[in-house]
Amino acid sequence: MYTRVPWRLFMLVFAFMALSWGMLSWMGPIKKSFGVESFYVGVYWNVECTVPVTHIDWGELTPGSTKDAVVFLRNEELNGSCYPNMWTASWTPSEGANYIALSWDCGGKTIDPDETLQATFTLKVSRSIRGVDDFDFTIIVFGADGILGDLNRDGVVNIYDVVMFGAAYGSTPGTPNWNQDADFNSDELVSIYDAVILCQNYLLSSG
Repeated sequence: MYTRVPWRLFMLVFAFMALSWGMLSWMGPIKKSFGVESFYVGVYWNVECTVPVTHIDWGELTPGSTKDAVVFLRNEELNGSCYPNMWTASWTPSEGANYIALSWDCGGKTIDPDETLQATFTLKVSRSIRGVDDFDFTIIVFGADGILGDLNRDGVVNIYDVVMFGAAYGSTPGTPNWNQDADFNSDELVSIYDAVILCQNYLLSSG
């Protein structure tokens, strides 16, 4: 005798199977430490700035986990106040950037010469991470006389800067729409990598 299966029950079973498959696709937990490179500012573990940060060990990472790391920044090379900027690079594999996000609490702050600023890095792993059980990237901390992404120099990264960046996107030195200020990573191409930096600082400024 044929019995009709309620569609709600079918959808529930399907959702359960999808969730189970997703859990099987995760190969965690992960134990990773990521390298740190700095330019014009020093990055240290202690407020006395005697122990430099060369890498950050995040311990075990699992889907949905959040980890913090507290460091201290010091303006060591710029004569005036500088804005600390941060972005990530050299993702291996590249799809890791789709599931793992790094932020910090220094958006819009400045550091005077030889002044120390406490900073907290926050690493978040997406609950939907799939097929990534080993990854690596580099954290770059850069001191500049302005906020990377603040193309109109009004002290904040906002929609006006996004419009200016869009006009320069894809340009290289010598092309009519070239804007050196939009080439945040100084590779002589305004590309998706610069867009990532713009997005990071846009979120920090609006945050």
